[in-house]
Amino acid sequence: MKFIIEHLDKRLYKWCFLEYKHISAVVGRDKVMFTNVSGAKSKQKLSELGIVHDKSIASLSEIHKKRICVLDPFAEKTLITEDKSMFDYFVFGGILGDYPPQKRTAGFCDKLRAKGIKFEKRNLGKEQMSTDTAVYAAKKIFEGKKLSDLKFKDTIIIKINESEEVELPFRYVVEIDKQGKENLILPYGFVEFLKKRKGF
Repeated sequence: MKFIIEHLDKRLYKWCFLEYKHISAVVGRDKVMFTNVSGAKSKQKLSELGIVHDKSIASLSEIHKKRICVLDPFAEKTLITEDKSMFDYFVFGGILGDYPPQKRTAGFCDKLRAKGIKFEKRNLGKEQMSTDTAVYAAKKIFEGKKLSDLKFKDTIIIKINESEEVELPFRYVVEIDKQGKENLILPYGFVEFLKKRKGF
């Protein structure tokens, strides 16, 4: 089972790289594949985090005969633990990270259908998530949890300084530690990045 991140931006932004780095740390470098990556510099950076292809998954013939699941917030079925054994590849990406939602998944799925590639779709709820949050939630589900077991926080605010803050209009996972404290699951270095840049 592998996690495919279909990169849907022309550039590899710093915040996006931090999310991808988090994904690699969460599921393991050997389980991550980044597709549709352009630019030698971006490919080199991502090669430290997983397998990298400059082609879209729609053009990778070695994957087409595998069992593919595309994560789509508009899918009818919700991801469950049993899906882990039903599919070889789970496809994530800029697909889930847009606000407001651009429904880019529909266009991506059209490309797969045009190539005659068979796939199914699953959702992680209807709310928009960052890509690393979606992968983190999926991993927890594959480990035996239900989506309803996970605690989320919708729209978080990061304080930049005394007079400025950044609002992130996405859903993030919250973990409760042994002391009962809530901890947002964010990429390492993400808050520091926002403070330096004062946003995206």
